[in-house]
Amino acid sequence: MNTLLAIESSCDETSLAILKKGQLSGLTISSQIALHQPYGGVVPELASRQHLSVIHPLLNQTLKESGVALADLDAIAVTVGPGLSGSLLVGVAVAKMLGALLSIPVYGVNHMEGHLYSVRLEHEVPFPYLCLVCSEDTLRSSCSRAQAATRFSARLVTMRLGRPLTRWPRWSAYPIQGGPLSTNSRVPRGTLWLTNFPGQ
Repeated sequence: MNTLLAIESSCDETSLAILKKGQLSGLTISSQIALHQPYGGVVPELASRQHLSVIHPLLNQTLKESGVALADLDAIAVTVGPGLSGSLLVGVAVAKMLGALLSIPVYGVNHMEGHLYSVRLEHEVPFPYLCLVCSEDTLRSSCSRAQAATRFSARLVTMRLGRPLTRWPRWSAYPIQGGPLSTNSRVPRGTLWLTNFPGQ
């Protein structure tokens, strides 16, 4: 496999990438933060409609940046979950349409597992390695044993770690849940910052 198109549309960002022989060749991202900010969080119906409106222009832009034509693609990878069902549907539909049009395989990718492997796009990380991914309701501590397989050493369905990352901005009068505004700009690096959350 020489040239891969990757599509991500699981929540409030549309992102497409081209990889040539495992190396990132082009990447485009369309954020929806401004769209959802008036509501204090992601509105699923608005998210899916926005994915639909930007995904084809992003595809053209990504191909142009990479110097790749549709006919050059050997395979497509697309996020199939977890995520918002309507948002996921947009990416999956485009991936399947292109796969059928070009007669190339389409691979479904688990969103969380994609995070586990994404570090290897930019860094030489040998196997095995330990990775912790915090999502709103899912915590996975994973020990990657081989390039083709990931062994999950722990999977906890919990609200203790991920949920505060998306909930505390609203409690703190931030304009939108989670995202770079809440996680990067509030607390200087190296500062211990504590708060009493509602209900404590």
